[in-house]
Amino acid sequence: MSERLTDYLFVAIVISIIWLLFRLSGNLATFVLDRIKKKMGNLSSDIIISVGFFFLLGGLLLLPFITALFAFADSFSLIGKMPMHLTLVALSVILFSIAEDLFRVFKNYPRNPDWTVSKHFLVLIIPLLVFWLIGVLFLSPLFYSGLTIILVLFYLFALKCRPSSRKTKSGTG
Repeated sequence: MSERLTDYLFVAIVISIIWLLFRLSGNLATFVLDRIKKKMGNLSSDIIISVGFFFLLGGLLLLPFITALFAFADSFSLIGKMPMHLTLVALSVILFSIAEDLFRVFKNYPRNPDWTVSKHFLVLIIPLLVFWLIGVLFLSPLFYSGLTIILVLFYLFALKCRPSSRKTKSGTG
């Protein structure tokens, strides 16, 4: 009976921690938007998509890359053991959640007509190549090549979903 209560307690603790992580990431996403607005002036859906994608790349790379570095240092056991691994998972969850929040709100901001698809990829190409190279060199060439292609398709889809830059008069739909 006491084992079952202990299991319930652990489940409640995990649920509470995940809830706190999502609350923290929501606050961090708001902070990020405020910082970008102070730095760049007006926010556009294009800027938010780009920043959200950078957070997504960071979340996808943080845990496996640091774990791979730890494996190079000691290939017989994970440095930091489970607490370090869980901390990295928590940081990845925060980065994913910030990316999700930014992708959720980008439609609320106007499209910047100066940001063409070419400009997006000029901004994106270096971080995307770094992501791909780290994944290919340290982790899994096939997986990270495929993941990079999927991420580019996702990014193109997000660009397709940007608000229209054309204004329609009311009543003419």
